[in-house]
Amino acid sequence: MGNKVIDIVNFNADASCLECSHWFDSLKGGPNSVFYQWLKLYVELDKRVSLGIPGATLSDIAQFNPESIELIKANPSIFELILRPFAHDNALLRNRYGFEKNLEFGIRTTEKLFGKVPDYYLPPEFMLNSEQVYVLHKNGVKGTFVNPERFSPEAKERIPTQPYILRGVLGSNLQCLPFYGPLTKGFLEGIHFYEAERWNKTVAESPTEISICWRDGESAFLLPDTVKREEAWLIGESRSITRIHLGDEPIEFTPNDSLKPNEYKGYPFHSFAPWLKEMRLIGFTNKVGKIEEILENLSEEKVFHWLQVINSDILSSVEKDSPKIQIQKSLDDRGRFDYRIWRTERAFEGEEYLSLLKESEKEKGHEFYSVASDSPHMVKFNSRMEFLRGL
Repeated sequence: MGNKVIDIVNFNADASCLECSHWFDSLKGGPNSVFYQWLKLYVELDKRVSLGIPGATLSDIAQFNPESIELIKANPSIFELILRPFAHDNALLRNRYGFEKNLEFGIRTTEKLFGKVPDYYLPPEFMLNSEQVYVLHKNGVKGTFVNPERFSPEAKERIPTQPYILRGVLGSNLQCLPFYGPLTKGFLEGIHFYEAERWNKTVAESPTEISICWRDGESAFLLPDTVKREEAWLIGESRSITRIHLGDEPIEFTPNDSLKPNEYKGYPFHSFAPWLKEMRLIGFTNKVGKIEEILENLSEEKVFHWLQVINSDILSSVEKDSPKIQIQKSLDDRGRFDYRIWRTERAFEGEEYLSLLKESEKEKGHEFYSVASDSPHMVKFNSRMEFLRGL
């Protein structure tokens, strides 16, 4: 039935499998960089895509590959922006003030780089509560997304399959668009095997005319031959598929009070199991939470610093196993082999950032901001701090 796709890309440079050094390498070379060439594919092949890039990742791109920002700005018919917070965090851990500050600097980042604020907000890890729906509503956000595939079987059954009006506290509401989960696997198979057969079949079998896809944009950056893999998938996409942006066509949203009795009226609560499975970072999480309790009393500089330690992938890098997949050797060699995508030691980054925050409170604490400044994660830290100060 389906032939129209809205392709929503979460591109998170702090993903638990993406080494910091590898990320910066992909930004080197201006228009010859891997990241720029990846973006350029969509322009050259005339493929519309919706980019959901957290503010922290945008700050990296703006400082180390500004050509990519200009490419996005120069091609509004290809690239649509989705609003993200500054840090890709676990929002269910946030108090009201912490969520507001993360959102605020995500909005400021998008405004500074692109001169506008997108209408739709993509929540990191699909974590959102009813008070946060109110905060988004109050900030002029029009809608959000939910991914049924990321929830338990029972919760998945209760998430509306059609676009609907999501309720928040104090009379607030947002439009909510459910993703069509099978498309994610179709994309992954496409970049693993340089083809689009499963993707095309999944779009064609979608129960709705417009299918909304969620995927991690950094997925291809975790594999060898990054650009060619993405290119082969895009070139293989069926000509019967029409890529559209949000708002290109009217979407009817089911009113909240018209949902079935068993369907969720508010945003479903996501399990913490994948992030705190063995609770190996429960101490780290508690320390970050204690800082958040006094965040309103801290300087703006300290708030910027705190934004660096709430990344959700600090936890997942420890608690989640490293993925094992099969991939095709190259475009010309159809042989397949097992490939392990190792989780990074992102938790070390979090520990060092947290230690740095503690030391900065001491006499001459500012001297610690230059500690190990040549290591990639400290280059990242210092550049993001500089970017935030510039907002």
